[in-house]
Amino acid sequence: MSTYVLVHGSWHGGWCWRAVAAELRRHGDEVFTPTLSGCAERFHHASDQVGLQTHVRDITDLLFFEDLTEAVLVAHSYAGLIAQAVVERCAPRLAAVIYLDAYVLQPGQKGFDLWSPARREEAAKSIAGGDPYRKPFSPSMLGIDDPELAAWVAQRLTPHPLLTYAETIGPETNQTAQVPRSYIHCTEGPIAATFDAIASALQTRGWPIERLRAPHDAMLTNPVELARMLRTVASGLAGSTATLPRF
Repeated sequence: MSTYVLVHGSWHGGWCWRAVAAELRRHGDEVFTPTLSGCAERFHHASDQVGLQTHVRDITDLLFFEDLTEAVLVAHSYAGLIAQAVVERCAPRLAAVIYLDAYVLQPGQKGFDLWSPARREEAAKSIAGGDPYRKPFSPSMLGIDDPELAAWVAQRLTPHPLLTYAETIGPETNQTAQVPRSYIHCTEGPIAATFDAIASALQTRGWPIERLRAPHDAMLTNPVELARMLRTVASGLAGSTATLPRF
C-alpha cells in the first residue's frame, strides 16, 4: 500500500481527483486530495496575498499534521512549482515525486517565465488593475471534449491567484536531489506541445519520462489509466537510489 498526496493545478481543487482517488483506494492505497488556499471550495478565502509560498505551506502543513512518511507527491500542471519547493522542505517525508504534465523550473525562474510575452503582459495589466486572479481556461482547452463532463468541470473551475507564478524557485540541495522523481506527459489535446517541451528538456537531463495518451486534465478524462500509471511509476521509483542531476 502506498500513500498519495495529489495536488491540483490552476483553477481546480481537490474535487478533480475524486475518480483517480477512488481507483487508488480500490487497490488499498491511502489518498489525500487537498484543495489549495483561494481555490475551489476555498475560493471565498481568496485574497491578493495568496502566492506560491501560501500553497507550499498548504502541502507542507498537510504532510506534517497528518504525520505522513514515505508519501508519493503527485503534482499536476502549476502544482509542479509547489512540488519543487515542498521537496526542499519535506524530503524526509517523501518516497517519490511524480510531476503530471507539470511546470518544472530551473533555479531563479518563476512560473511567468513559461508564459508567452503577451500572456505575461496581460497578467501584469490584470494585477495593476486590481484583479490579481487568472481566469480559467475553457474545458476544451484542457482537452475535455465530452459535453456533459465539460459542463460539470466548467461549473467548478475558479480563478487562480496570479502571484503564485511570480515567485522564483530556489536551488536544489544534495538531499533533495536524491528524492526519486518522474514526469508523466499527457500527449493529447490543445496544450500538449507546451508540456512536451518541458518533458523533452527533462529527459535530456536524465529524468525518467512516461507518456500517457490523454489530454492535460487526464485525471478527469482518463482516471483509470492515470491511476494505473501512477501506481506503476510509484512502484518503479520505490527504493530507487538513482540521483538525478541537480539544477
